[in-house]
Amino acid sequence: MDRIDGQQPCFDSFQALGSPATVQLFRTQCHAGLDIEQLRRIACTRQPAADGGETALRWFGLQTQRLEQLREVEEQLIDDLLDATDALLADDAPAWQAGEEDDSVTPRLDKQLLPLVRQQAYELQQLSSQLASLKDALEERKLIEKAKSLLMTHQGMQEEQAWQTLRKMAMDKNQRMVEIARALLMVKAIWPLTPKE
Repeated sequence: MDRIDGQQPCFDSFQALGSPATVQLFRTQCHAGLDIEQLRRIACTRQPAADGGETALRWFGLQTQRLEQLREVEEQLIDDLLDATDALLADDAPAWQAGEEDDSVTPRLDKQLLPLVRQQAYELQQLSSQLASLKDALEERKLIEKAKSLLMTHQGMQEEQAWQTLRKMAMDKNQRMVEIARALLMVKAIWPLTPKE
């Protein structure tokens, strides 16, 4: 909830300072949709769903798509800002070249806009990186769960026993558990095993 509360003032500032075209682009492409809001409420009020990570993958997919859309808006803002700056410099160049100074010229770009854009770009990059690592971790966890299930089915092990077996194999071979799990699943794909009776 803190992140939601922290983001909203940034979005409000953007909507107050942005050009009508970019604000409209933001409203049509980047607002959290119904799916995201439903999943956010679930995440804030319940324990993780026991669906093998499907809800989490759906959440990551939706959020990744939203981050990409926010990145498009950010790039449009940067282009607009550069165009506006170039136009201001071009307008003022004749006066500078003639040695004239006009004290009545007021800056048309809010000084807070560029730091805000930079901060949002940094935060979006951080979130993208976190999403990627969490997605990788979730995929690794799913592989380990599948390998554990394979041991339980084909070797008649209990869940804890299968977990300890995978762990011991990883330690003995000085490899990560996910690498052992991946190897077991590859062997199963090559040689279909019959369950132990």
